[in-house]
Amino acid sequence: MHNYHDTFLVLPAGLMGSASSPDDGFGWACSILPFIEQKALYDKINPHGRGGALREQLNRFGVVPIPGGETPLSVYKCPSSQLPKVVPDGNWRLPGAGTYPPSSRLMRGYAVNDYKGAGGSCNRDDDGVLGKITELPWTRFAQVTDGLSNMLLTGESSYVLGNSSNVASITSIIAWPIWIGGPDSDESIRFNGRTTAIINCQCTPTTMYRAISDDCAFSWHPGGAQFSFCDGSVRFVNQNLSTQTWCNLNGRDDGKPLGDF
Repeated sequence: MHNYHDTFLVLPAGLMGSASSPDDGFGWACSILPFIEQKALYDKINPHGRGGALREQLNRFGVVPIPGGETPLSVYKCPSSQLPKVVPDGNWRLPGAGTYPPSSRLMRGYAVNDYKGAGGSCNRDDDGVLGKITELPWTRFAQVTDGLSNMLLTGESSYVLGNSSNVASITSIIAWPIWIGGPDSDESIRFNGRTTAIINCQCTPTTMYRAISDDCAFSWHPGGAQFSFCDGSVRFVNQNLSTQTWCNLNGRDDGKPLGDF
C-alpha cells in the first residue's frame, strides 16, 4: 500500500465502480498486485480501472471469472481461515446452518480474500481510506489527520452470511470476500466501523450464520482480529473494545483521541 502511494500519491480506490455500477468493479487488492510481485497476474487481468467489470464479464461469457481472478493468492489467505480458496459454483456449508449456493452468479469461481479495506462509515460514508469510489475517492495519507498509527487500513474479514436472519429461511450465501473486486457487492472489499458492525459480528467460526451484518471485520482467531494500520504496523484488536473506540479507529479525521485499546 505504501509503495502504491509512493508511486501514485494516493491509496488505491477500494472499489472502482461507476455511476451506473457503483458496487461493481475492480478492488484495491487487484490494484496493488504489481506491488506484491504479481505484475504478470495484474497484466493478465488488465483492469484499466473500469467500473462494472464483473457484471460485464458475466453478460458476455456467462459464469466464467475474468481470467486471473480465479487464482488463489497465499498473501490474501489467513492460514486459520476455513473459507474455500474460491467461491464455489455449487453449495457450501454455512457454519451452524445448512449448505447453500452463492446468492449471485457474479461471485462464482473468483478467488477468496480473507482481508478487506477500512471503509470507515461510522461518522460518514467517506471517512475511511478504502471504500467504493462513488462514496470515497482516492485517499492520500495526508488526509489521515488523526495520525497514521491511529487509523485502520486493512483487516481480517473472513466470513460470509445467509440471505436471511432466520436460519429456517436461508436460501443462499451473500457477501463472499474476493480479491479481484466487488461483484455488485461492496461488502466483498471493505468492512465498516459502524457500531452495528462490530468485530466478529456477534458470531463465531462455528455459528457464522448468526452474523448481525455484512459489514463486519471477522477472523477465525478467538477474541478479535488482526488489522494493519496506515503507518504499516499490524495489530490484534480485541473484539470487546468499546464501540466508540472502534468507531474512532475507523475515522481518519474525527479528531477524537483513541486512548488504550
